[in-house]
Amino acid sequence: MIGLSWLRKTAPLLGLAGLLLAGFTANANTLTLVDNAVVVTAGPGTSFTWHYHVDWANSTIQFGDFITLTGAAGITSAPDPDGPGGWTATVSAGFTSVTWTWADADRPLGPGSGTLPEPFTYVSKIGTAVQGNFTSQDHVNTPPGGTSGAFGHVTVAGIAPVPDGGSTVALLGFALMALGGLHRKLRK
Repeated sequence: MIGLSWLRKTAPLLGLAGLLLAGFTANANTLTLVDNAVVVTAGPGTSFTWHYHVDWANSTIQFGDFITLTGAAGITSAPDPDGPGGWTATVSAGFTSVTWTWADADRPLGPGSGTLPEPFTYVSKIGTAVQGNFTSQDHVNTPPGGTSGAFGHVTVAGIAPVPDGGSTVALLGFALMALGGLHRKLRK
């Protein structure tokens, strides 16, 4: 059983840590996956081709940087296994995510923002659109530089997303604080 003293000391720290983590990840987005359109292929074994483009802000793509789309369902393939212009596409073992990884030389995208025109595409057996998560990693091209992890949402075929780690820890911390307050009130 968790002691009341531990609960009083730990719950506020968990809540604060979760808020800080959620704030850090939410502000680090420099490569943003954007839903373009769904193309339906008619006929036996109908499949749905999902197209995306990537908006960027002040970034340099380096070898190994990636964009992963999770929460999709029924992925059958990423049509171009070599990916668009320097990207390689891989589908997860459970067919629920696709990752495009930069496998070329460093590519500075510039000091402002813009759109990567290359199509980021995969094929799915499922055509229903729901909110899905994407994660990406790239490098900010202004001082002090360093790696930037990004989290965001796009409309994709698949299941509803789960909360990110920061939000989950924050909610846990606040729930524990509420339980501690309720326990104190009931003891009186």
